[in-house]
Amino acid sequence: MALSQIGRMLPLRLHTDFSLLRSMIPVESCVRALKEGGYSAGAITDFDCGFGWADFFFKMKSAGLKPILGTQLQIPLLENSKTRGPVSFLILNHQGYRNLSKILTSYSMGSLSLQRLIDWQEGLVLMLSPQHPQLLEEKSFVKSWQPENAFLEIHKLPRSLNPDLSRKASRELGLSLVATQAFFYLKPEDHFAHEVLMSIGQATSIHDDSRPKLDSHEYYFRSKAEMEDLFADEPEAMAATQWIADRVDFQFQTGNFYLPQYAKDESVDELFARNCQEGLNERLELVRLQTKNQNWQEVERTYRARLDEEIQIIQEMKFPGYFLIVADFIQWSKNNGIPVGPGRGSGAGSLAAYCLKITDIDPIRYNLLFERFLNPERVSMPDFDVDFCIKGRDRVIQYVRDKYNLKSEAPPEDRLLVSQIITYGKMKSKAVIRDVGRALGMPYQDVDAIARLVPPVLNINLEEAYQQEPEFEKLRERDPKADQLLQIAEKLEGMNRHTSVHAAGVVIADKVLTSYLPLLRVSESEIVCQFEMKAVEKIGLVKFDFLGLRNLTVIQECLRLVDKDIDLLKIDYNDPKVMAEISTGETTGIFQLESSGMRDVIRRLQPSVFEDLIAIVALYRPGPLEGGMVDDFILRKRGQKPVTYPVPQLEEILKETYGVFVYQEQVMGTANLMAGFSLGEADLLRRAMGKKIAEEMAKQREKFVEGAVKKSYDRALAQKVFDLMSEFAKYGFNKSHAAAYAMITFQTAYLKTYYPEAFYAALLSSESDDIEKIGAIIRVAQRRACEVKPPHVNFSREIFSIDRSSERPFVRFGLAAIKNLGENVAKAIVEERDNRGPFKDYSDFFHRMPSQLINRRQAECLIRSGALDSLGLNRASLLASLESLHGFSQATERARQTGQVSLFKSKPRVKEVEEWNERIRLNDEKHLLGTYTSGHPLNAYATVLSSYRSKSIQQILQSPAPKREVEVLVVGLITNKKEIMTKKGHKMAFIRLEDMDAEIECVIFSDLYQKKSDLIVNDRLVTLRGQVVKEEGVTRLLAREISDLSVGNFSELHLEASKDAIKQNLEDFRALAQKYPGDLSVKLRVPMTNNIDGLDLKSSAVMISTGLQVQSHPELINWIQHKFGKASVSLH
Repeated sequence: MALSQIGRMLPLRLHTDFSLLRSMIPVESCVRALKEGGYSAGAITDFDCGFGWADFFFKMKSAGLKPILGTQLQIPLLENSKTRGPVSFLILNHQGYRNLSKILTSYSMGSLSLQRLIDWQEGLVLMLSPQHPQLLEEKSFVKSWQPENAFLEIHKLPRSLNPDLSRKASRELGLSLVATQAFFYLKPEDHFAHEVLMSIGQATSIHDDSRPKLDSHEYYFRSKAEMEDLFADEPEAMAATQWIADRVDFQFQTGNFYLPQYAKDESVDELFARNCQEGLNERLELVRLQTKNQNWQEVERTYRARLDEEIQIIQEMKFPGYFLIVADFIQWSKNNGIPVGPGRGSGAGSLAAYCLKITDIDPIRYNLLFERFLNPERVSMPDFDVDFCIKGRDRVIQYVRDKYNLKSEAPPEDRLLVSQIITYGKMKSKAVIRDVGRALGMPYQDVDAIARLVPPVLNINLEEAYQQEPEFEKLRERDPKADQLLQIAEKLEGMNRHTSVHAAGVVIADKVLTSYLPLLRVSESEIVCQFEMKAVEKIGLVKFDFLGLRNLTVIQECLRLVDKDIDLLKIDYNDPKVMAEISTGETTGIFQLESSGMRDVIRRLQPSVFEDLIAIVALYRPGPLEGGMVDDFILRKRGQKPVTYPVPQLEEILKETYGVFVYQEQVMGTANLMAGFSLGEADLLRRAMGKKIAEEMAKQREKFVEGAVKKSYDRALAQKVFDLMSEFAKYGFNKSHAAAYAMITFQTAYLKTYYPEAFYAALLSSESDDIEKIGAIIRVAQRRACEVKPPHVNFSREIFSIDRSSERPFVRFGLAAIKNLGENVAKAIVEERDNRGPFKDYSDFFHRMPSQLINRRQAECLIRSGALDSLGLNRASLLASLESLHGFSQATERARQTGQVSLFKSKPRVKEVEEWNERIRLNDEKHLLGTYTSGHPLNAYATVLSSYRSKSIQQILQSPAPKREVEVLVVGLITNKKEIMTKKGHKMAFIRLEDMDAEIECVIFSDLYQKKSDLIVNDRLVTLRGQVVKEEGVTRLLAREISDLSVGNFSELHLEASKDAIKQNLEDFRALAQKYPGDLSVKLRVPMTNNIDGLDLKSSAVMISTGLQVQSHPELINWIQHKFGKASVSLH
């Protein structure tokens, strides 16, 4: 092949940040650099993948450049050899694309062979690196490649590389040379940041001389002119780059949808229509139950007419197969005991979906629009997002795999039609600081301190963090190492870091997926598409969303515990008792209503009908909250502001939201009613308003106004309504989604109202791996008169359960929720107890439970959590005897294995010691169970508390708010802290403070928080002085001062005792006082009595200063009370 004509130099070895942690050139920056560098084309050859193909292709096309897709693999040139080297492949055409997709898939699965490469070579260019260690060892593989598609690369970097090697190999192998140079970063000054990036990828330090590194600092992006100068002595090799590019003829096919065939034996259209009609007949039975005081024949006609219209549209758009596929895996889930949500997204607006039981919310009853989901005037793929019980989601995905993948022993590249979707983890602000710090070898505590400066704001970047946290600037000025770290972090921020699996997306195709894209094995059981979600959809593959929703798991478990036949579709969704429960604002566990802000809104709103819940789910977002829509809605709902409508005719559309535009569907309805838009046209109007494209908005405005005028509306009024809708479009929400989610909201509230023990048990089981959440839920449950008793090996199940042995049922803590115990141990304990009865005592427990199942650490967790209480030894004695008990268990197991267990009569030797004090027990319980079960930390401060003039939280909650200038003192335990940034860039906090009976939210403003932030941490006992504020049914404390309870505001500790008692315990008291030094001066109050015959004189006392200074520590107070009596100590 003659390549004598000199052509333009093109880069055929571009590496983007999809070469994870090996290149720091984002695709967008790469395309921009190509354009600015004077190139007309370029090839992406990321290592071992096609991750960036779609992104690169479409961005190159948008820039007017020709994209070339490829990859570089590490492969041998000899069959079965373990020696590997770099070989690059470029796609020439569609067959080459399919073949390289198969090659990458096979490579990922570990099954790629040289023979497969040869078999799949059509449409591919092979570029052999001169640095391949087997370059001249074997020629058969290279010779088997089509000569016009096989090249040997010639490099000029590193400059130490001798290009003569390429020339010699070219002659021996009979390959044409092609000029290539890899780029890994954009600018020469980026080389050190790139070395740090590679160190992150290799989990090494930049100071490790053995770490993998590039052989030069010259792998930065070069312009066309620079590259032509670099390869000036290789004109034919440069010409080869243009010759390859000219032969590339590949385009992604867009605008098509590739759905699997659902029904092979009959018409999909007929099957779809029949299933819809049969489903409607069943649904109408429920509609009849819910329809009151209406003409039933007219109601039925409405449903049948709407369904006929939807069926026709769906058939014309060729989507019946899509509906049937979704309906099939949803029905399989329900048949196999896997709960499915009532709907999600705009799909809940489809009556056909309701009839097929894809959704469970009636779109006609709640005025949901089909055209919001599927618009016949704008053809786009329907998109059902489906929520499944989080425990059953993977089973549903496996069902889909089993149903649609080809049934054969063929390798994955030849049989998979189903795959999950890849996602790419980014190097975000905090994480990139930590990554760079580790790579630079900086001490962990220093790096951690820098990372903690980043404000806790979702998706905040470093530039925003610098603006919000002034400490960054001070740090950079005083610490050059920190400044270097942040400079590098800024360069790497936002780069792709690692791959992961999309939380929901699953692709189902009409033929093997490698016809469309490469696949990647990410684990033994998970295979994903190598394109992210938007790219998958852009090339015509159909994505199905399988989401896991914890609340569905809670509902299922609650219904199991209730053990009644409850059909949640038939309950009264306007039940006043449930609405009253919601309106209290105590919404822990109620779907969508748990945040503190939402609780405030709920208390102010006082919802009374289901439509109120739909509205609040839609409104509780930053836009409506900041724009005043929520306040306006609440005032109208409560009659504090008149309900008005832009025109009287809109009452039928806006009545349920008190005249306020809340939903996108209301915009569509208004356009239909006032301007005569079809609902399809109205959906296009909604989209235009959302995108705010000036030219399109002007067209829509004119069309709306003219349509309204034709229907006899005033022109100025029509313009006003259009502007009102346009302003609302910034905040409008999809009513279908809000309605479907409000159903789950109400269902969880219903179960909480009528079956609280079952609800809390189910909720706690769903959070069993989060100790902090368990503690918070238990505190709420107990304040709601739902008792949660501690774990015990003789009474607990693996998960939280209901104990009905007493007059009032209570929740029993689940063994598996004990921190560090584990599900297997919990299950084994319960099975042993179920099979052979309760454990008689500690000896029986360790006799029956195998030592290889319960290790020492797990046994300690059982002891410290109280799960072995009342089995004959206290916690301290059990732990002191644990070595002996564990050895006893091992000996029993050995005897059992040798068949001599009946001869094993010995008892374990134990060491009985004094029980731990309450503080140790409570700390263990909080650590292992998330809450206190045998007492409360405030118990130890009874003496201190009696010296305060404080109010209980219950008193504050139940009493009217005092005047603004009046402050109250409260003592409690901090159970939760939320730190936020004010608009001025200062930190403040909201904390939850609890005492023995109740809890209250306290606001710590920035000036106080700056002084006392070290004190304000979870599980700290504090005294707080502040102002009580009661607004809209919510009580808060605005803190003015906060102090550590153990420090207190006292100056003296008075100890009253007899001379003999003081004399007997004085030395011990001195020793303990030295253990707890503080600011309290200790004074002894010694009674003095003078007796005169025949007279009883009043006693007197003398006060003696001791010179001792102590703190009011509970252990010191408890010791004094133990030695001298409960009333012997007081604080002043």
